[in-house]
Formats: sequence, C-alpha cells, structure tokens
Amino acid sequence: MKTLSILFLSFLVLTSCSDVKKSNQIASIDEMSEKLEGIKAEIEANKVDSSKRISVDARETELRIKNNYFADTIDVKFGVKMDRHKNMRRAMDKLDKMYNNAIVGCNEVIESLRQLKHDIENGDGDRKKYDEFLAFEKSKFEQVEVLSHEYLETKKFAVETYDALFKEIEDFSYQLLNENKKK
Repeated sequence: MKTLSILFLSFLVLTSCSDVKKSNQIASIDEMSEKLEGIKAEIEANKVDSSKRISVDARETELRIKNNYFADTIDVKFGVKMDRHKNMRRAMDKLDKMYNNAIVGCNEVIESLRQLKHDIENGDGDRKKYDEFLAFEKSKFEQVEVLSHEYLETKKFAVETYDALFKEIEDFSYQLLNENKKK
C-alpha cells in the first residue's frame, strides 16, 4: 500500500512538473506571437507607398545637377546636403524589399509559433525537443525584430531627409538647368 501511494504521489509530481513546463512554453509562445502581431501592425502602418516615385524623382534631380553644375568647387553645406540626398535615395531604393522581408518574416514566425503551440498542447512530436524548438523560434523572432527595427529606422531617415531637403535640391537643379539654357 505504501509503495502504491509513493508511486501515485511520484506520478502526480512528475505530471504537475510537465504541466508547469508546458504552461511556461505556451506562455512564451503566446508572448512572442502577440509581440509579432504588434510589430507586423506597426510595419504595415509605416509602409511607404511612394518610395519608387521618390527614388526616381531624386535620381532625376541628381542627374540634372550632375549635367548642369560646372563649377570646380562646391559649397560644403550644399555638398553635405547632396550627400544626405543621395543616401536618402539609396534608402528609398531599399525600403520596399526591407518592408517585404519584415512582413514575410513576421508571417513565417507567427505560423511556426502557431504550429509549435499546437504540437505542445497536443503532445505531438518529440516532447524532449520542445525547448530546443522554442529556442530556435525565439532566435527567428529576434531576427524579425531586428529586420523591423532596421526598416522603421531606414524609413524614418529617408522620409525625414526627403521632407527636409528634396524641395531645396530640386529647385536648385531647375535653377541650374534654366541658367544653362540661357547660355
């Protein structure tokens, strides 16, 4: 009788430990899934629909300046502005790809987490490897966080630089064009 009682208590302890572990794993998955949904929503809310148009306009403006600016020297302040303008154009060129990579990454990790949660809840697959699978998904989650942060920072730089400089540089390019037409 004592042996049976000890076995029964041992069974209860072991199953309750696995239930706690299972609950912690599911809680971790739910937390990452919620964060990913938030990241995805933030990225979607910050999509730049006009990045291709802005990039083309910036490239045309730079070309007008290149074809119509014949001075041997350039004002340092203007040179810095042109450099920032070129960096903005390059950033705009990358934005669509960065956006797509971040969204696809979010979707893939969300789906992987959903499947892992299903497996844990139903006890499917190799239960001993759940922690390993969870660690792998966490590393993918962290990569998606980095991708989304890079996208948002690049977008912020590109839009702020465009707003601050484009009109001035575009006006200067047309001024050069008109001056050269008069010659």
